[in-house]
Amino acid sequence: NETLHDSITACAFCPNGYYGTAAGAQSFSGGCALCDSGKFSSEGSTTCVECGPGKFVNGSKCSNCTFGYYAASSGTTSCSQCFAGRYAEEAGATTCETCSGGTFSLDGATNCSSCRPGRYASGGAASCLDCSVGFYANQAGSAVCSPCDAGTTQNSTGGTGCDSCEKGRAQGSSGQSDCLDC
Repeated sequence: NETLHDSITACAFCPNGYYGTAAGAQSFSGGCALCDSGKFSSEGSTTCVECGPGKFVNGSKCSNCTFGYYAASSGTTSCSQCFAGRYAEEAGATTCETCSGGTFSLDGATNCSSCRPGRYASGGAASCLDCSVGFYANQAGSAVCSPCDAGTTQNSTGGTGCDSCEKGRAQGSSGQSDCLDC
């Protein structure tokens, strides 16, 4: 009567994701153990290793975090999505970059988008805001809105320019929404 031991004609190494726990361990019955969470091994390994920052364990290998995601430390099993106002434009990011003033981004962004004229954003913004009455932004990508000069006004939000006061009306202050009768 032939036993399992008698019928083995070749060694079977511990498979990917498992490691040998004893000298000569080569199969599940011979001392293979599952790697801890956040670690991996290749077939026949006697140790498990962590993936470095910017990478995560993907089955039996390390993979780069995809665009818009990051891994700050070693041994992660998944990557974190960049928050709104931040971005990761390259695979394998270890941090997310902050959007500069005049730009914004949504969660998981790979870049920042410019605010359109009449809107502005400070650094790290998740969205752009309309310029207040009396203020304007005449270019895309504005970090701040400019006040209308004396003699001009802007009476709506999101202005891209200022209007001169009509004949018989004036405005001696900047950043105003209306001209005054003379």
